[in-house]
Amino acid sequence: MEFVNKVEARVANWYSKAPHLPVGLREWLGTNIWWIMLIVVILSAIGILNILFFGALAALLVAGVGGPVGATIVGLASFLALIVLAATLAEVIITAIAIKPLKDKQKKGWSLLLLALLVAVGFTVLTFLFSFELASLIMSLLWVAVSGYVLFEIRDQFNGAIVTKTTKSLPKTVAASEPKTESTTKK
Repeated sequence: MEFVNKVEARVANWYSKAPHLPVGLREWLGTNIWWIMLIVVILSAIGILNILFFGALAALLVAGVGGPVGATIVGLASFLALIVLAATLAEVIITAIAIKPLKDKQKKGWSLLLLALLVAVGFTVLTFLFSFELASLIMSLLWVAVSGYVLFEIRDQFNGAIVTKTTKSLPKTVAASEPKTESTTKK
């Protein structure tokens, strides 16, 4: 996580100069990010199942009809699908692990979301190197920038401690504040 902390320090400086969301919206996002990420994990898991099912189905169809050329295309497409699958699976696992700490408002949850975002950046660059789709690269980086902006907008709500509803300190009892003497201990 040391790498994530270094990235956090650098990126926080970039986002500090950006305009901020209204305080109420930031507080709402910080409080509710855990269930939003739960929905993202569920939808991503469905997406992974779709990649597996439809990817296998397409591979069977193209390989059976296309002969050697079809087999080559299926091989390349399968390789790219495995990269997509691995990156998506890594993001889903990291995000799933972050849900409980996010609910407890722990810094660990926020850091895990930043790690998932960094995985997304790496995946975006890797996908571009294999596909050379400039529009896909631009859209993915735009999505990462917006996600990072929202993540850094709620950063101050995750300070490492569990936030409690009340912060009042309990009054000291008389017995606890009195020094122990022979007369108080013999009672």
